[in-house]
Amino acid sequence: MPDEKACAVVSTHRVTPGRMASFTTSVKGLLSAASRSQGYLDSRMEKASGDSATWLVICWFDSAESAEEWDRSRSHATWREYVGRFSTRVEQPPPRPAAQAPPSPPPRWKTALVTLIGVFPAVLLVNVTVIPRVTGLPLLVRTLVLCVCVTGLMTWVLMPQVMRVLGPWLRGSTEAPSSARPDADWADVPTSKTPSASLPDHAASATHARRR
Repeated sequence: MPDEKACAVVSTHRVTPGRMASFTTSVKGLLSAASRSQGYLDSRMEKASGDSATWLVICWFDSAESAEEWDRSRSHATWREYVGRFSTRVEQPPPRPAAQAPPSPPPRWKTALVTLIGVFPAVLLVNVTVIPRVTGLPLLVRTLVLCVCVTGLMTWVLMPQVMRVLGPWLRGSTEAPSSARPDADWADVPTSKTPSASLPDHAASATHARRR
C-alpha cells in the first residue's frame, strides 16, 4: 500500500482532432521530466472514462511538498505549454475510473533483468570499440570514459528500445489501454526514468487529489 502522504498531481486534456500522436509524444516528455523531480514515485497517462478524446495525466510524489515543487517548477510549466499545443485543458475533469493510489512497482527481479539486458550490450560494445583506443590512459580516465559511453548508450539508444519491447511485460496491467494509443510505448519512459532527448521539461493526497 502507498504511504498516506503520497500525493497525485492530475490534469485532464481533450486532444485536438488529428493530433493524438503529437499529444502522446509531448506527454511522454512531460512524464519523463516529472520522473527527474524530487520525490517522484510513478506516473501514467490514461483515457478518461467514456471519452476517447479526453485523457488524464497523473504523476505521484512522496509528499505534498514534492508535488507542489513539481507543480510550480519551470520545467513543468514549459512542458504544460508544449502539451497544450495539441490539446485543451479540461478544468472540470470527469470522474476517474481508477483509485488515486499509485500502481505497485514491478518486481525487482524484472527490473534487474531489464537493466541487465540494456547494460550488457552497452558495456560489451564500449569495451570492444572504445577502451582499446584509450589503453594508454590512466585507469581513472579509462573508467570515466567507459561510464560516460555506457551511460549515453543506455539513456538514448538501448534502454528506449529495450523498454519498447519489454515495457508491457515489466509494467503489466499498469499501462493505458493499447487500443487508444498510437504510440504503444509512451508509458514506459517515465517509469524507467529515461530522459527525453529532444523535447522541453500538479497536488493531491492519495485520498484527496487536486486536479488542475
